[in-house]
Amino acid sequence: MNPIQDRRRSPRLTLEVPVRIVWRDAQGAGHEHNSQTAIVSRHGALIYLAQPLPLGTELRIINHANNQSTTARIVWGGDTLPDGTARAGIEFASPVSYEFWGMMAVRLWEEQQKVAQHGWLRRLWAWLSGAP
Repeated sequence: MNPIQDRRRSPRLTLEVPVRIVWRDAQGAGHEHNSQTAIVSRHGALIYLAQPLPLGTELRIINHANNQSTTARIVWGGDTLPDGTARAGIEFASPVSYEFWGMMAVRLWEEQQKVAQHGWLRRLWAWLSGAP
């Protein structure tokens, strides 16, 4: 893992999850649209938006597959793709379990933990063996 990944509060998983995004604009008008994630974690996600939204915008994220929802805010106003779709980084008000993202996320997280554990054991073995 790289130093940035080591500092993360939870592992990131590359996973497309269909979600519904609900928010209010500065005038208080409600908006919503269907979207999907690109990357997920227990603390947030990278999502696609129909239009860029200001940093700090509060959102409600609803997972279409299991109908679970949580609140979040935009913390990174990413780039706009050639088709006009915007990418944004969101942070949840409270961490979610990987079950929020569905069984595929749980499986990916478990696999990532096995790989991390294996790497740790390999480094320990190398250290015990006196290898650099």
